[in-house]
Amino acid sequence: MLAVSMATGFPSMASQAADYPAKPIKLIVPFAPGGSNDMVARIVSPKLSEVLGTPVIIENKAGAGGAVGAAYAAQSPNDGYTVLMHSTTVTMQPWLMKNPGYDLLKDFDPVSRMTSTPFTLVVSSPTGVGNYKELADYAKKSKKPLFFGSAGTGSSPHLVGEYFKSQSSIDMQHVPYKGNGPMMVALMANEIQVGFDTIHSSKPMAESGRIKILAVTSLKRNDNIPDVPTLDESGLPGFDVGVWQGVFMPKGADPAKIDKVQKAIAAALRDPEVAQKLNASGFDVIASSSAEFAERIQADMKVWSKVIKDIGYQPE
Repeated sequence: MLAVSMATGFPSMASQAADYPAKPIKLIVPFAPGGSNDMVARIVSPKLSEVLGTPVIIENKAGAGGAVGAAYAAQSPNDGYTVLMHSTTVTMQPWLMKNPGYDLLKDFDPVSRMTSTPFTLVVSSPTGVGNYKELADYAKKSKKPLFFGSAGTGSSPHLVGEYFKSQSSIDMQHVPYKGNGPMMVALMANEIQVGFDTIHSSKPMAESGRIKILAVTSLKRNDNIPDVPTLDESGLPGFDVGVWQGVFMPKGADPAKIDKVQKAIAAALRDPEVAQKLNASGFDVIASSSAEFAERIQADMKVWSKVIKDIGYQPE
Protein backbone atom coordinates (compact mmCIF):
# COMPACT_ATOMS: atom_id res chain seq x y z
CA MET A 1 0.00 0.00 0.00
CA LEU A 2 2.88 2.30 0.79
CA ALA A 3 4.39 1.72 -2.60
CA VAL A 4 1.08 2.42 -4.32
CA SER A 5 0.44 5.63 -2.40
CA MET A 6 3.93 6.88 -3.16
CA ALA A 7 3.55 6.09 -6.84
CA THR A 8 0.23 7.88 -7.06
CA GLY A 9 1.17 10.74 -4.75
CA PHE A 10 4.44 11.78 -6.43
CA PRO A 11 5.26 12.09 -10.13
CA SER A 12 8.19 9.98 -11.25
CA MET A 13 11.42 11.60 -12.40
CA ALA A 14 10.60 10.48 -15.94
CA SER A 15 7.22 12.22 -15.89
CA GLN A 16 8.79 15.33 -14.36
CA ALA A 17 11.30 15.43 -17.22
CA ALA A 18 8.50 14.86 -19.74
CA ASP A 19 6.70 17.94 -18.43
CA TYR A 20 9.92 19.94 -18.32
CA PRO A 21 10.20 22.83 -18.89
CA ALA A 22 6.85 24.06 -17.61
CA LYS A 23 7.98 27.59 -16.78
CA PRO A 24 10.73 30.07 -17.79
CA ILE A 25 14.36 29.05 -17.33
CA LYS A 26 16.76 31.51 -15.72
CA LEU A 27 20.15 31.66 -17.47
CA ILE A 28 22.76 33.11 -15.11
CA VAL A 29 25.56 34.96 -16.90
CA PRO A 30 28.18 35.80 -14.24
CA PHE A 31 29.65 38.70 -16.18
CA ALA A 32 28.49 42.19 -17.11
CA PRO A 33 26.51 42.82 -20.32
CA GLY A 34 28.68 43.22 -23.39
CA GLY A 35 31.29 40.56 -22.64
CA SER A 36 31.85 37.37 -24.60
CA ASN A 37 29.65 35.21 -22.34
CA ASP A 38 26.84 37.74 -22.51
CA MET A 39 27.22 37.99 -26.28
CA VAL A 40 26.90 34.23 -26.76
CA ALA A 41 23.94 34.08 -24.37
CA ARG A 42 22.06 36.81 -26.23
CA ILE A 43 22.72 35.26 -29.63
CA VAL A 44 21.65 31.77 -28.58
CA SER A 45 18.86 32.37 -26.03
CA PRO A 46 16.06 33.35 -28.50
CA LYS A 47 16.49 30.14 -30.50
CA LEU A 48 16.97 28.11 -27.30
CA SER A 49 13.69 29.51 -25.99
CA GLU A 50 12.02 28.47 -29.22
CA VAL A 51 13.42 24.93 -29.09
CA LEU A 52 12.53 24.43 -25.42
CA GLY A 53 9.12 26.04 -25.79
CA THR A 54 9.62 28.36 -22.82
CA PRO A 55 11.36 31.73 -22.25
CA VAL A 56 15.06 31.58 -21.39
CA ILE A 57 15.67 34.71 -19.36
CA ILE A 58 19.21 36.05 -19.06
CA GLU A 59 20.21 37.35 -15.64
CA ASN A 60 23.61 39.05 -15.37
CA LYS A 61 25.24 38.59 -11.96
CA ALA A 62 28.73 40.01 -12.34
CA GLY A 63 31.54 40.22 -9.82
CA ALA A 64 34.84 38.62 -8.76
CA GLY A 65 35.67 37.31 -12.21
CA GLY A 66 32.45 35.34 -12.47
CA ALA A 67 32.59 33.88 -8.96
CA VAL A 68 29.59 35.85 -7.65
CA GLY A 69 27.23 34.51 -10.31
CA ALA A 70 28.60 31.00 -10.03
CA ALA A 71 28.12 30.98 -6.25
CA TYR A 72 24.56 32.24 -6.71
CA ALA A 73 23.80 29.49 -9.23
CA ALA A 74 25.38 26.84 -6.99
CA GLN A 75 22.95 27.76 -4.22
CA SER A 76 19.91 27.64 -6.51
CA PRO A 77 17.46 24.70 -6.66
CA ASN A 78 18.57 21.83 -8.89
CA ASP A 79 15.17 21.65 -10.57
CA GLY A 80 16.45 22.59 -14.02
CA TYR A 81 15.03 26.12 -13.96
CA THR A 82 18.31 27.82 -13.08
CA VAL A 83 21.29 27.20 -15.34
CA LEU A 84 24.71 28.82 -15.37
CA MET A 85 26.63 29.88 -18.45
CA HIS A 86 30.27 30.30 -17.51
CA SER A 87 33.65 30.34 -19.22
CA THR A 88 37.08 28.74 -18.98
CA THR A 89 37.58 30.93 -15.89
CA VAL A 90 35.83 28.31 -13.74
CA THR A 91 38.70 25.88 -14.39
CA MET A 92 41.21 28.47 -13.14
CA GLN A 93 39.49 29.98 -10.11
CA PRO A 94 40.15 27.15 -7.64
CA TRP A 95 43.83 28.19 -7.76
CA LEU A 96 43.33 31.94 -8.29
CA MET A 97 41.00 32.57 -5.33
CA LYS A 98 41.16 31.32 -1.74
CA ASN A 99 37.38 31.16 -1.50
CA PRO A 100 35.49 31.59 -4.77
CA GLY A 101 32.25 30.64 -3.00
CA TYR A 102 31.59 27.52 -5.04
CA ASP A 103 33.24 24.24 -6.00
CA LEU A 104 32.95 23.51 -9.71
CA LEU A 105 33.07 19.73 -9.42
CA LYS A 106 30.94 19.41 -6.27
CA ASP A 107 28.34 22.08 -7.03
CA PHE A 108 27.62 21.66 -10.75
CA ASP A 109 26.76 19.14 -13.42
CA PRO A 110 28.13 20.01 -16.89
CA VAL A 111 25.51 20.29 -19.63
CA SER A 112 27.34 21.41 -22.78
CA ARG A 113 30.38 23.32 -23.96
CA MET A 114 28.63 25.63 -26.39
CA THR A 115 31.25 27.73 -28.09
CA SER A 116 34.93 28.53 -28.00
CA THR A 117 37.18 31.29 -29.26
CA PRO A 118 40.97 31.09 -29.48
CA PHE A 119 43.54 33.61 -28.45
CA THR A 120 45.87 35.07 -31.04
CA LEU A 121 49.63 35.01 -30.57
CA VAL A 122 50.69 38.54 -31.52
CA VAL A 123 54.06 40.27 -31.80
CA SER A 124 55.19 43.84 -32.29
CA SER A 125 55.92 44.74 -35.90
CA PRO A 126 59.51 45.95 -35.27
CA THR A 127 60.55 42.38 -34.38
CA GLY A 128 60.14 41.50 -38.07
CA VAL A 129 58.89 38.07 -36.99
CA GLY A 130 56.40 36.39 -39.31
CA ASN A 131 55.64 33.00 -37.76
CA TYR A 132 56.15 30.86 -34.67
CA LYS A 133 59.46 29.35 -35.79
CA GLU A 134 60.85 32.79 -36.58
CA LEU A 135 59.79 33.92 -33.12
CA ALA A 136 61.66 30.99 -31.58
CA ASP A 137 64.78 31.89 -33.60
CA TYR A 138 64.41 35.57 -32.68
CA ALA A 139 64.26 34.64 -28.99
CA LYS A 140 67.35 32.44 -29.23
CA LYS A 141 69.35 35.25 -30.83
CA SER A 142 68.15 37.82 -28.31
CA LYS A 143 70.61 38.67 -25.55
CA LYS A 144 67.77 39.00 -23.03
CA PRO A 145 64.34 37.38 -22.50
CA LEU A 146 61.47 38.64 -24.58
CA PHE A 147 58.76 40.55 -22.75
CA PHE A 148 55.18 39.33 -23.04
CA GLY A 149 52.32 41.42 -21.76
CA SER A 150 48.89 40.64 -20.40
CA ALA A 151 45.78 42.30 -19.01
CA GLY A 152 47.07 41.62 -15.48
CA THR A 153 48.60 38.97 -13.26
CA GLY A 154 46.32 35.94 -13.12
CA SER A 155 44.32 37.01 -16.18
CA SER A 156 43.60 34.46 -18.90
CA PRO A 157 46.11 36.02 -21.36
CA HIS A 158 48.77 35.85 -18.63
CA LEU A 159 48.13 32.17 -17.95
CA VAL A 160 48.00 31.36 -21.67
CA GLY A 161 51.35 33.12 -22.06
CA GLU A 162 52.85 31.12 -19.21
CA TYR A 163 51.51 27.88 -20.69
CA PHE A 164 52.94 28.85 -24.09
CA LYS A 165 56.29 29.54 -22.44
CA SER A 166 56.26 26.12 -20.77
CA GLN A 167 55.40 24.33 -24.02
CA SER A 168 57.85 26.17 -26.27
CA SER A 169 61.56 26.90 -26.21
CA ILE A 170 60.92 30.63 -25.94
CA ASP A 171 62.19 32.43 -22.85
CA MET A 172 59.80 35.25 -21.94
CA GLN A 173 59.29 37.57 -19.00
CA HIS A 174 55.77 38.59 -18.00
CA VAL A 175 54.79 42.27 -17.84
CA PRO A 176 51.30 42.88 -16.37
CA TYR A 177 49.18 45.84 -17.44
CA LYS A 178 45.92 47.25 -16.14
CA GLY A 179 43.77 45.85 -18.90
CA ASN A 180 44.12 44.58 -22.45
CA GLY A 181 44.07 48.06 -24.00
CA PRO A 182 47.26 49.30 -22.28
CA MET A 183 48.95 45.99 -23.09
CA MET A 184 48.23 46.40 -26.80
CA VAL A 185 49.47 50.00 -26.74
CA ALA A 186 52.73 48.75 -25.23
CA LEU A 187 52.97 46.03 -27.88
CA MET A 188 52.52 48.53 -30.71
CA ALA A 189 55.21 50.72 -29.13
CA ASN A 190 57.56 47.68 -28.94
CA GLU A 191 57.85 48.07 -25.17
CA ILE A 192 56.92 44.38 -25.13
CA GLN A 193 57.40 41.94 -27.99
CA VAL A 194 54.72 39.31 -27.43
CA GLY A 195 51.12 39.11 -26.27
CA PHE A 196 47.98 37.01 -26.41
CA ASP A 197 44.82 38.78 -27.51
CA THR A 198 41.30 38.25 -28.82
CA ILE A 199 40.63 38.01 -32.53
CA HIS A 200 38.39 41.07 -32.58
CA SER A 201 40.99 43.23 -30.89
CA SER A 202 44.03 42.01 -32.77
CA LYS A 203 42.62 41.65 -36.29
CA PRO A 204 42.14 45.38 -37.10
CA MET A 205 45.53 46.23 -35.60
CA ALA A 206 47.19 43.52 -37.68
CA GLU A 207 45.41 44.76 -40.82
CA SER A 208 46.81 48.23 -40.16
CA GLY A 209 50.32 46.79 -39.84
CA ARG A 210 50.77 47.85 -36.22
CA ILE A 211 51.16 44.26 -34.98
CA LYS A 212 51.54 40.81 -36.51
CA ILE A 213 49.33 37.80 -35.74
CA LEU A 214 51.46 34.67 -35.81
CA ALA A 215 48.98 31.96 -34.84
CA VAL A 216 45.76 31.06 -33.08
CA THR A 217 45.72 28.86 -29.98
CA SER A 218 42.98 26.43 -31.09
CA LEU A 219 43.42 23.15 -32.97
CA LYS A 220 41.65 24.50 -36.03
CA ARG A 221 41.94 27.79 -37.86
CA ASN A 222 39.37 30.51 -37.22
CA ASP A 223 37.08 31.57 -40.06
CA ASN A 224 37.64 35.26 -39.27
CA ILE A 225 41.38 34.98 -39.95
CA PRO A 226 41.61 31.83 -42.11
CA ASP A 227 45.13 32.56 -43.33
CA VAL A 228 46.53 32.50 -39.78
CA PRO A 229 47.82 29.04 -38.82
CA THR A 230 47.31 27.27 -35.51
CA LEU A 231 50.16 26.76 -33.07
CA ASP A 232 49.51 23.05 -33.46
CA GLU A 233 50.44 23.18 -37.14
CA SER A 234 53.18 25.75 -36.53
CA GLY A 235 55.33 23.53 -34.36
CA LEU A 236 53.58 23.04 -31.02
CA PRO A 237 51.61 19.78 -31.50
CA GLY A 238 48.44 19.54 -29.45
CA PHE A 239 48.47 23.16 -28.27
CA ASP A 240 44.81 23.90 -27.64
CA VAL A 241 43.72 26.61 -25.21
CA GLY A 242 41.21 29.40 -25.51
CA VAL A 243 38.07 30.74 -23.94
CA TRP A 244 35.02 28.51 -24.04
CA GLN A 245 31.46 29.22 -22.96
CA GLY A 246 29.52 26.38 -21.39
CA VAL A 247 26.30 25.63 -19.54
CA PHE A 248 25.98 23.98 -16.13
CA MET A 249 23.14 22.98 -13.81
CA PRO A 250 23.31 22.92 -10.00
CA LYS A 251 24.50 19.50 -8.82
CA GLY A 252 21.92 16.74 -8.63
CA ALA A 253 19.66 17.85 -11.46
CA ASP A 254 17.54 15.18 -13.13
CA PRO A 255 19.74 13.60 -15.86
CA ALA A 256 16.76 13.63 -18.22
CA LYS A 257 16.49 17.42 -17.81
CA ILE A 258 20.22 17.82 -18.42
CA ASP A 259 19.85 15.73 -21.56
CA LYS A 260 16.87 17.77 -22.75
CA VAL A 261 18.72 21.08 -22.32
CA GLN A 262 21.87 19.69 -23.94
CA LYS A 263 19.92 18.56 -27.00
CA ALA A 264 18.10 21.91 -27.15
CA ILE A 265 21.43 23.77 -27.03
CA ALA A 266 22.80 21.62 -29.85
CA ALA A 267 19.69 22.29 -31.94
CA ALA A 268 19.90 26.04 -31.30
CA LEU A 269 23.59 26.13 -32.22
CA ARG A 270 22.89 24.22 -35.46
CA ASP A 271 20.48 26.92 -36.59
CA PRO A 272 22.17 28.61 -39.60
CA GLU A 273 21.39 32.15 -38.44
CA VAL A 274 22.67 31.50 -34.92
CA ALA A 275 25.82 29.78 -36.20
CA GLN A 276 26.49 32.63 -38.64
CA LYS A 277 26.17 35.27 -35.92
CA LEU A 278 28.49 33.35 -33.62
CA ASN A 279 31.09 32.75 -36.32
CA ALA A 280 30.99 36.41 -37.36
CA SER A 281 31.69 37.33 -33.74
CA GLY A 282 34.74 35.05 -33.61
CA PHE A 283 33.19 32.03 -31.89
CA ASP A 284 33.53 28.42 -33.00
CA VAL A 285 30.40 26.33 -32.42
CA ILE A 286 31.15 23.27 -30.26
CA ALA A 287 27.79 21.91 -28.95
CA SER A 288 29.44 19.12 -26.98
CA SER A 289 27.74 16.36 -25.05
CA SER A 290 27.72 16.52 -21.26
CA ALA A 291 30.34 13.76 -21.08
CA GLU A 292 32.62 15.54 -23.55
CA PHE A 293 32.26 18.77 -21.59
CA ALA A 294 33.15 16.98 -18.35
CA GLU A 295 36.31 15.60 -19.97
CA ARG A 296 37.33 19.05 -21.21
CA ILE A 297 36.80 20.54 -17.74
CA GLN A 298 39.07 17.90 -16.18
CA ALA A 299 41.74 18.46 -18.84
CA ASP A 300 41.67 22.24 -18.44
CA MET A 301 41.81 22.05 -14.65
CA LYS A 302 44.90 19.86 -14.93
CA VAL A 303 46.61 22.38 -17.23
CA TRP A 304 45.73 25.54 -15.30
CA SER A 305 46.41 24.14 -11.85
CA LYS A 306 49.97 23.29 -12.94
CA VAL A 307 50.52 26.63 -14.68
CA ILE A 308 49.28 28.63 -11.70
CA LYS A 309 51.29 26.61 -9.20
CA ASP A 310 54.44 26.76 -11.35
CA ILE A 311 54.42 30.57 -11.47
CA GLY A 312 54.00 30.73 -7.70
CA TYR A 313 50.75 32.67 -7.81
CA GLN A 314 49.33 33.43 -4.38
CA PRO A 315 45.50 33.27 -4.26
CA GLU A 316 43.73 36.31 -2.89
